[in-house]
Order: sequence, then structure tokens, then C-alpha cells
Amino acid sequence: MTPEMGRQERVARAMSRDKHAEFMAEQLALLIAVRTSRIITLLCLGLGMLILSIGAVVEGEMLMVATATTLLGAVCSIAAIVGNRRLRRDPINQLQKSRPNPKGFPTSSVAGRMVFAGACLMGITVASILFAETPALSISLAVALVAMGAGAPATANQFARSKEQVQKLLAEDPEVREVLADTRPQWLYN
Repeated sequence: MTPEMGRQERVARAMSRDKHAEFMAEQLALLIAVRTSRIITLLCLGLGMLILSIGAVVEGEMLMVATATTLLGAVCSIAAIVGNRRLRRDPINQLQKSRPNPKGFPTSSVAGRMVFAGACLMGITVASILFAETPALSISLAVALVAMGAGAPATANQFARSKEQVQKLLAEDPEVREVLADTRPQWLYN
């Protein structure tokens, strides 16, 4: 083997190593975005449920609905608080175990705005239908749907921000790029 061939092989290996590091950086950004998006979604869902329970309490006759939606809102809020602990875990170790799954989250700003617009439209439609029967519940339902839909643009923004954060981290600290290049998750070979 000539020295020139050995050099070409090292360059080819380094290029594939850089591509692997870029792929793992994308997966790391996706993992960070999914973690944060789950918390945002749970908080918006909990807020929506609590707003809906206020409307049901004002109506007076719907105490069972108020109790159920209050409990759902509390469960969502507690789940968000518990999920906040996951943000402090090492993302590279979690990336080793499982591939991030962004299904169910709007990953682009257009998708986030469309989900928000759909939630607002659905809230207005349902509120206009129910307003004659239960005005307080219909208004709270419309506000709750808007609160739940507000998580979609925030989630889409989080996907964009996490990519920027990871790229900034890689530019500042080349050691992280080396760690990502050496990372060989189990799911990559399945």
C-alpha cells in the first residue's frame, strides 16, 4: 500500500466520520426538540383543561365535568413537571438507547400555524353552536381550544431553535463533534 492510498483512505474515513457526526447532531437536535415539545404540549393541554373547568363551574350544573377537567389539567401539569426532569438527563446517553420520534409534533412553522388556526377555528365553531345553551361553557371551551392550539407554534419553534443550538454547540466545542462521531447507537444497526 502506497502512502498516497493510505492518505486517501484516511480522508475517506474522516469524511464518513463527519457525515456520521452531522447525522448524529441532527438526531440530537431532534431529541432535544421532542423532549421540550412534550412539556410544552402537556402545559398547554393542562391550561386548556383548567380553563374549561372554570367554564363548567360557572355554569353550575356541570360539576362532574368541572371535576374531571380539573383532574385532567392537574395530571397534565404534573406530567409536565415530571417531564422537566428528563431535560436534565444526558441527551447523548438517551440517543444511544432510542431514536427520537417526532411523530405528532408540527416540525415546521407553517404546520404549527396551521394547527393553531385549526384549533382557533374549531373553538369558534363549537362556541357559536353552544353559545345559546351554555354561554360560559362555550366561551371557556373556545379559549381552552386556543390555549391548546397555542402549543403547536411553540413546538414548531422549538424544533428550529434546537437545530440552531446544536450547531452553535458544535461550532464552539469541537470535542462534542468528536463524541457524536464516536456515538454508535443501537437503533442505527437494527
